[in-house]
Amino acid sequence: DDAGITPDKHKYPYPLDLGDGSILVACQVHDDGTSQRIIRVYKRAADGSLTSVNLRTWSTVFSAAFAADNHPILIKREDGSILCLFFFEDIEQELINLAVYRSKDDGASFTEISRTALNSTISVHASTGYTISRMRGASLGGQILLFIETVHNNGSVTKRNQLFQFSSIDGGGNFDQVTTANTLDDHSFFQIDCFTRNNEFVLTYIAKTNEAHYMILPQAFHSAAIIRTASKYQVITTE
Repeated sequence: DDAGITPDKHKYPYPLDLGDGSILVACQVHDDGTSQRIIRVYKRAADGSLTSVNLRTWSTVFSAAFAADNHPILIKREDGSILCLFFFEDIEQELINLAVYRSKDDGASFTEISRTALNSTISVHASTGYTISRMRGASLGGQILLFIETVHNNGSVTKRNQLFQFSSIDGGGNFDQVTTANTLDDHSFFQIDCFTRNNEFVLTYIAKTNEAHYMILPQAFHSAAIIRTASKYQVITTE
């Protein structure tokens, strides 16, 4: 809420510092007046002014029918463009894919690149699918690394905090799944974050109670699940 200007309900605010004193924040918004779901990006400029742009607005009927949240995130690329990524749900099939929007003017406006950017959808079925917990990503050297943290809805699954990994080499138009089905339940990943440091991708997560991990990924297509298992690869841990 900005002094009464934006009274709607906001979920999953995701900030991006533009480095010039201004900041972008992507949100999933529930419009109290229309009961519509909106993906909105706010911009707070260095002079204190606040502007916003709506990337997607769903009708009241669709907004009420969604099983999953959109979890929007922002990624700044090396060419200065900014991507806003959020989940796009097929209500009838109970599947989610990924919508990608791009800005070339520091967040003043966005253009849709794709609404089916994942080459493999994720089920959000109430008993056999997943509940999405969060999404995180980063861009480096022409590659975009994307992680989707989930909780398996089947209570009998031993390791329910499962992590999907995707990578893109075409600027975010298409993401290929890196995680293989047989490694999804090998390890638990909780409260993930992803960023770049020293020209490398970094994944952080809680591995189990009182234990956090810091993992370096040389390339976006290097599987975090396989690296975590590899005996000769060192994962920094608080254990």
